[in-house]
Amino acid sequence: MVGSKAFDGDIVTYPELQLLPTMRFDGVVNKYPNKVAVISLHGVLTYSQLCVAANQLAWHLQKIGVGPEDVVAVSLERGNLFVVAIMAIWKANGAYLPLDISMPSSRMDFMISDGHARCIITTESVARARKLDESTSTVLLLDDIGFIQTMWQYPLSSPPRTAQNHNLAYVLYTSGTSGKPKGVGITHHNLINLVNDIQHTKEIVPDDRVMVFSPFCFDATIRDIAGTLLTGATLYIPDQEEVLPGNFVETLQSRKITNVVVTPSVLQNCRPQSLPLLRMIVTAGEKVGKDIIQTWGKGRILINAYGPTEATVCCAKKTYHEGELLVGENVSIGVPILNTKIHILDSEGRLAKNGVIGEIYISGPSVSSKGYLNLPELNNERFFNNMYMGVGRTFRTGDLGRLTPCGDIECVGRKDSQIKLHGQRIESEEITELLLTDPAVLGAIIVLEGPNNDQYIACYVVRTPTGILMKESDLSTRLDSLLRKRLPSYSIPSTFLYIDSIPTTISNKVDLKALHHATLACKDKISPEKVGNLTPFERVVATALLDAMGLAPNLPLNAQTTYSELGGTSLQAAMVLQSLNHILKCKIKFAKFYRRKLSVRDIASLATENEIGESQEFHAALQQQPYLPQDISFHRAIACTASSQRLMLTGATGFLGAHVLSALLEKGTTGVVCLVRSTNKLSGLRRVEAALKSWSLWKNEYMHHIDIIPANISQAFLGMDPDKYILLAQSVHEVWHCAAEVSFVASYADLEGTNVDGMREVLRFSNALTTKRLIYVSTLAVFFGARNKVDYGEEKSTAKWGQDVVTGYGQTKWIAEQMVVEFQDQGGDVLIFRPGRLLGSLSKGLSPSSDLTMRLLSSFIEIGVAPSLSWYIDFTPVDLCAEALIDLASSGKNGIYHFINPRPISLVAIVEQLNRLLKPAGRSVTMIPYQNWKQKIMQSVTLRPLSALFTDSIGQNANDWSVLDALLDTTTFRRSSYSIRRLQEDITDPGILKFPGCSELLARYMAQGF
Repeated sequence: MVGSKAFDGDIVTYPELQLLPTMRFDGVVNKYPNKVAVISLHGVLTYSQLCVAANQLAWHLQKIGVGPEDVVAVSLERGNLFVVAIMAIWKANGAYLPLDISMPSSRMDFMISDGHARCIITTESVARARKLDESTSTVLLLDDIGFIQTMWQYPLSSPPRTAQNHNLAYVLYTSGTSGKPKGVGITHHNLINLVNDIQHTKEIVPDDRVMVFSPFCFDATIRDIAGTLLTGATLYIPDQEEVLPGNFVETLQSRKITNVVVTPSVLQNCRPQSLPLLRMIVTAGEKVGKDIIQTWGKGRILINAYGPTEATVCCAKKTYHEGELLVGENVSIGVPILNTKIHILDSEGRLAKNGVIGEIYISGPSVSSKGYLNLPELNNERFFNNMYMGVGRTFRTGDLGRLTPCGDIECVGRKDSQIKLHGQRIESEEITELLLTDPAVLGAIIVLEGPNNDQYIACYVVRTPTGILMKESDLSTRLDSLLRKRLPSYSIPSTFLYIDSIPTTISNKVDLKALHHATLACKDKISPEKVGNLTPFERVVATALLDAMGLAPNLPLNAQTTYSELGGTSLQAAMVLQSLNHILKCKIKFAKFYRRKLSVRDIASLATENEIGESQEFHAALQQQPYLPQDISFHRAIACTASSQRLMLTGATGFLGAHVLSALLEKGTTGVVCLVRSTNKLSGLRRVEAALKSWSLWKNEYMHHIDIIPANISQAFLGMDPDKYILLAQSVHEVWHCAAEVSFVASYADLEGTNVDGMREVLRFSNALTTKRLIYVSTLAVFFGARNKVDYGEEKSTAKWGQDVVTGYGQTKWIAEQMVVEFQDQGGDVLIFRPGRLLGSLSKGLSPSSDLTMRLLSSFIEIGVAPSLSWYIDFTPVDLCAEALIDLASSGKNGIYHFINPRPISLVAIVEQLNRLLKPAGRSVTMIPYQNWKQKIMQSVTLRPLSALFTDSIGQNANDWSVLDALLDTTTFRRSSYSIRRLQEDITDPGILKFPGCSELLARYMAQGF
């Protein structure tokens, strides 16, 4: 057996009890209970919290019958919950089956059925989109509040452990030559051998932060999750956009990643930068070039890993230090991992000599003992016990390799038609089998085209007489649709090319050179249907697209020419989109561009969508019930005490926030953490100081009692470095959320970032690591538009009339408040505070000039007219509001409270008071009919910027009411008679509610000038 020793991995044995992942995991939890286990844009979990969440879900899984050899399907978005689900299934003694939420429903249904999934763990939105029901399997919705509350009733400890090392740990489906995917069963024994090797070679160490680059249905994710959590390291789960070529390096840097598995093509499309923390890169899924090793390997360890799914992720690897390659050395896959043997056999089944190409055979505990599910004939073909060589269970890979002079293994290709793209195994026969079911297709061949760093799938089609009669673009659309119904997106050809016949060599193999020439001919041949047919704006888009892709500007296009037809790939997409947005001055979202066969017309539509679709944003948001993200719902913080009693305040530079901060400091509160949108602490302090000075509140000693943290609440981790976020989450016990973007004319989309996304991230923070009390400043604008419905103006939830709310501000705050109410319903410690029209304080009388009420009163003086209406307006002093908020918060009150001056003033009285002020100057304000007054609004410089409130229709017809029309039709609004009953009952200092009359307040405000 020439060179056989080089094919043996180190032999290391472990005690039998260490073969179960859950035992290893529980040991890590005991060692590092408060260490952060998982970080994602959906939050942070310590090992203890992850364990408790998994335990409670595992108890439920066992209750519904899950046990050894039972498969549980998981179809969730990338995030913490996916990891919780995996650990829960293992703790319930079952095996998990990952299902990508983007896969076609028919493919998902097949996997659920073929894998005999006992139940499916998912969410309401996925279940609805994929039409998952309980006709085949039990469906568990992790965002269902009833289910969540059931979870909380289970013990925090682990349920009984009955699984053995020979039981299933997971099932992964790979592409199949028969046209159907094939499931591979991997046992705990298989998995633990991989983990043992990772730990033995220090591929992952406890100090690592490991980024999950791959989709959860790809086996590299197994290495990341099991290798990290069974070692005591930290797992970082990025969202889709964070791992795109244009963002990948920045994510590695900003998230302080030390360890990542990635495909070489991604590295090829990124510029290597200084990444001192990144100690380990593992390349897998594709052949890696010397240039990648030499550029990305410098300053770190780079491992080139090899292993089919059937051999548990990785069975061989080559370690490169500092990107060093010997002179003349080819890139190899190194040597087998622990307890694993690899043989290279020739066509006669004998050991190939050094340097001679043969087929790779893998033996040992890495090889699946279960094989393919429900495919006995294929199992007999690919799996066997090789007693002749004394190596036991063996897998015949279909990969070709040879032994290099230095004793490593080099993988040189495939025996069959299987291809690999961006790390995904794709059986070309699965694609062609489906294509041949279309009567227009006589034959088809699938090949990879493009340079190694940017390859794509091309499909060459030979048409039947029926197909020849069709337009090529119509047939391409039909074939694309056919494949998308059955195949995952990564298997869909980027382009269809039509040829007369499939060229072959003398040996009857596909002639790839001839196909390449056919490709050039196809690209040069532009049919009449491909030319012209563009609107003026589509011509602009087409030019921009060609420019962004670096193609000739005179390339003929039509409105239906697609990005993929031009050779565009998913790897290029981020950079192309960035260029398109810059050229077209638009904001197309990547989620609407990525992996879509977008035509020029589609892109033109997306470019103008922001203008025509804004009114639909709120109505789309209304459909996303529940509003609170499932990760916040499911991971109710484990009750533990913060390391200090710090208070965090958002919105300290705002009108109310500044007064709240001042009042807190005056009452002796110290160490107030102020989140401020700024580049550094000093500039943030200057912003807070300037805000308080503008209301005559600032005192120099304040700077010693506040801690400024630069942040952006609308971003993940509140715009902070994850490590700083974690430290802050552990030290804060109370969150006061006063920040909001206030505008009565901006759209929902304009305000969504701060008011909705910001609320979501504040709630996520309130739920992170420690239990925190939330004091949330809402608004009475959540009632706007509901008119005279029952409970309008009451200190109750407004959930029942969300569809009626008007103004982007009211809509965003309504969505935000629903999230807070849901958070409270699930056990959150919450105080919701809805202030009225906040104006100047009792002592200072200074009001914001941009305030709607101030603008309205100023406009009366400016144009000399006011509407003749029966309208009462409240003037609510901001300092009293701040005092009331602190009173309620300090006494531990929960629920919804209003704060509004119960002594409003009529518009008639306001005009009379204004006239008394103006009389010495010979001026006056005249009250005129409401409709006449609306026609004069544009004459007011002060009110003109808000004219949309009074003139723009809130319906589809020009004759529909404006926002103000609708509000004035509401009795409670018109009379300013919002309830403050709960406030009056619960406030501990009734003196706060001794409001001056609004006539007296108006005099004070007038004395300060408008």
